[in-house]
Amino acid sequence: MSKKQINNSKKYSEVESSIQNQLEQLGVKEKIDSSELLQLKNVLKDINNLLTYKLTISAAKWLIEEFNLQNYSEKIFENINLTSINSNGFDIRIEFDKVKILGEIKCNVPINGGNLFGSNQAQGIINDIKKLNAANKKSKDISVNEYYKFLFLADENNVKKAVQNTNFKSRLNKYGATLEYSSAARIKDMVYVIYLAV
Repeated sequence: MSKKQINNSKKYSEVESSIQNQLEQLGVKEKIDSSELLQLKNVLKDINNLLTYKLTISAAKWLIEEFNLQNYSEKIFENINLTSINSNGFDIRIEFDKVKILGEIKCNVPINGGNLFGSNQAQGIINDIKKLNAANKKSKDISVNEYYKFLFLADENNVKKAVQNTNFKSRLNKYGATLEYSSAARIKDMVYVIYLAV
């Protein structure tokens, strides 16, 4: 076996052991097999979708309050429920009373319980910012410069620390996103990063 194969084997053994230890803490005493791991993977995907949905609802409530769209709240929630999670369009798209808003939802938690996003997580956030700023093919059907744009993240300490990381924060700024938001000074040329409770 090569050194890389040995390292990967050790890594996967540690992951499997960690999963088993956590399950034992939850009261599962038997060792789980590959079939049960696949079921667990589906459960985790469902949990991620549920958290994303809950964050989307929180974002909609925040936008309704922030833009005084109470008269349109039923329609906004109806549109959210018609949009499937992880679809190609925008997670939130609001167009009422000359108010146009786009929102993307990211329910990422830094990897390994740390304070940094994994490379795929970070790139996913950057891709959403690019999409909101029309630097992505998916947003070519609308003129995004007519919309206020928001990226909503979970209000968790590790998430905030990962975003505040100097390298990541500079990438956000490079692609037109900011952590500074004021309703009195909001502009359509910026993507505002907003933390909300899930």
